Amino acid sequence: MILLDTSAIYALADRGDPNHARAMALFQSALADEDLLVHSYVRGGRAAPTATGP
Repeated sequence: MILLDTSAIYALADRGDPNHARAMALFQSALADEDLLVHSYVRGGRAAPTATGP
């Protein structure tokens, strides 16, 4: 399981981010093999932790 932190999420969302291409490659690779976790604190503290996976 991989915890996505805010900087990884921003790099994925912002095509202008210098780390966007690397984040996309790592994200696509991780989706094939790992569950991803986004904690409510990262999303703004409104919801319970959620997990997504393949």
